[in-house]
Amino acid sequence: MTTAITRIGELIQKFAGNPAQSKSSVQATIVYEILYLLEQENFFPKDLLEQLRKQCSNRITNTKTARVLFDALHLKLTGRTYYKKKKVRSPINPVAEKWYRRISGAEARIFEYVTHSDTITQEDRLAIFLFSAAANGGLCHAPGLNSLLRTVIEKAIDDSQAVLTQAGAERYFRLKYSASGHPVNVKNDDERYNTHVFYPHPLTTAALIGLLRNSHTKNYKTDNAVERIKDFLAEILNDRELKKVTNQRLTDALSLLFFRQEGGRVPVFIQHYAAGRANNASTFDECLLSLNTRHCITKRTRPVTKKDGKILNKRDLQTTSDALLYEIADIYRRFAGRDDESTLIENALIQLRDQSQFSAKAAKPMLNWFIWKFQAGKWTCGASGKRTLSCLGKIWLYLTENIGAEGLEGLDQTDCSLLYTKLRAFESGADSTFPSTLRHFWLYMHNHLGFEIPEQLADFVSGTKFVRCAIPGSHQIRQLLIDSAEAYSHSTQHVIETVTAMTLLMARLGLRPDEAINLEVSDIDLRGDGLVFIRPNEHFNLKTYSAQRTLPLMLFLMPDEEEFIRHYCRRRQLETTERTNALLFSEYELADTFINYDTLSENITRLLSDYLNVHTNTYQLRHYALTTCQLICCASSERAQQLTGYSAEQIAAIRRYFNGADHDDVLSEIAEFAGHLNTETSTSTYFHLTDLLRFE
Repeated sequence: MTTAITRIGELIQKFAGNPAQSKSSVQATIVYEILYLLEQENFFPKDLLEQLRKQCSNRITNTKTARVLFDALHLKLTGRTYYKKKKVRSPINPVAEKWYRRISGAEARIFEYVTHSDTITQEDRLAIFLFSAAANGGLCHAPGLNSLLRTVIEKAIDDSQAVLTQAGAERYFRLKYSASGHPVNVKNDDERYNTHVFYPHPLTTAALIGLLRNSHTKNYKTDNAVERIKDFLAEILNDRELKKVTNQRLTDALSLLFFRQEGGRVPVFIQHYAAGRANNASTFDECLLSLNTRHCITKRTRPVTKKDGKILNKRDLQTTSDALLYEIADIYRRFAGRDDESTLIENALIQLRDQSQFSAKAAKPMLNWFIWKFQAGKWTCGASGKRTLSCLGKIWLYLTENIGAEGLEGLDQTDCSLLYTKLRAFESGADSTFPSTLRHFWLYMHNHLGFEIPEQLADFVSGTKFVRCAIPGSHQIRQLLIDSAEAYSHSTQHVIETVTAMTLLMARLGLRPDEAINLEVSDIDLRGDGLVFIRPNEHFNLKTYSAQRTLPLMLFLMPDEEEFIRHYCRRRQLETTERTNALLFSEYELADTFINYDTLSENITRLLSDYLNVHTNTYQLRHYALTTCQLICCASSERAQQLTGYSAEQIAAIRRYFNGADHDDVLSEIAEFAGHLNTETSTSTYFHLTDLLRFE
């Protein structure tokens, strides 16, 4: 115990002497080094937090820096800060209130102007359209309004393009923009941006029709939407002071105008979303078309990095993927010196990637990186690849071969930061180029494969968070249960029922793949409406302390799904009466062997991608489940029935479970249901239809 605290003190002392200690990446590095040390030592005494606080206070002379570091540690260990308490802000912003009062009569004045004026200029029509989009439609932030202006102007000039996109009976604008703090849902080699859905209010649609019908639209400037609204309001309200107000204050006032519409029931988080202060992972056209038209197209162990007190050298490591490393090295050696060496190696690596079954889920991203290096011309010979393979390959596969069932795609930023720290722990036993090679590899995975970036590498990344936002519809979930069973038609009836039951719980309850695959029979209680206990067991540990939770089993299931789950769980209880810690989902009835998640994931990903015609991986089932909770709690009952497939009675029952759907803290209820540390994770990453709620 004393040794661990001493080593933590040495790490903090080293941090205190770092001139760049104020940089977030440096602070993240020390935080995860301490967390990794605690995990290695299995060291969690009752007074751990107090000992950490004393170490920070005693060894760091700058009080502010000491408190910032301890707050970061306290947040990771408990989910809340120690020193920096969350300020309770007044629900009323006096500055926004002031400008709200000054523009509150604008709508009536515009109506009077439109009905009594003989001539309305095209500039005024454009300003009226933008004002209506903000005040009636809730698009109250400058990047969104500029994108709306640009979209209308570009499509109006090009007569071949429809201004509005249609999905079933719904019509909307597809906006494209980049803004600080807003998530990115599309990225490629050239750009990263957010595609955002905006459903226009009927008055906004009427203003658009008037704009397009009256004259040919000019090639206007498209980066001054808020200024256009400001100038128009100043003129029509005869208030010259409006021209001096900042864009942010005006959009805040417009969000209040939207929030306080007569007869409206707008949750506070929708107002924050309208003002651009809350994020939303808006989904794609293919998914919206599907939602509105029903169109389908091994046991986890902790890596050991020490032996007899000495850091292992990479040559001492053994992995289940050693044969793969030898095969890659053989490809580099076999084509060395050939005239078309680069092309031959690239083709051989592609063939190896497409034809191999990898025991380590992180092997494929590494192969993709090697292939990309040759395709981009960064490597022109096998020697470059051989050096990188020798430097990184063995350590990477050793530490990632026992990663969770969902692989790297299921790791959040905290998981990736801790994994990065574990990898860096091998630095003294690896090549001198190991740190830079690891950094370049991870930046590739972030930019090209969408994996989270470790906090230690935040200084090397520009732009905002990337989120995957393709989600299936309720009818596709039902079809998935049928088609995934058919994909296992060559297997036993037990395996077919097992993959169906596992898929069902991931889609309806939003279980993480790791949580589902490691469920034990004892984690299911079939009494009454049933319960599922998500808790640590001998097979795995929870992702975070907030992941431990108890969920209703039958509440979110359709009647026939409930009957199937009850039958499956009763059968498993009878088959495992003489075994403790028996797996709920096992490859065999009478033996505890994990179901092959790789095969299941490939089948689900293939089917969902076929239905939607856009890549949709298995983890999006969790996104679907939480978006469904959002709809049920915040949308109208009619809309929830339309998009979720639940009956009015079941929707009412789910709303009662979330403590009612008409209070703002319902987001906390959903976050707890999901096992999230805070509501921000749910709203920014897992809720994909906030734009639809804004329209309602």
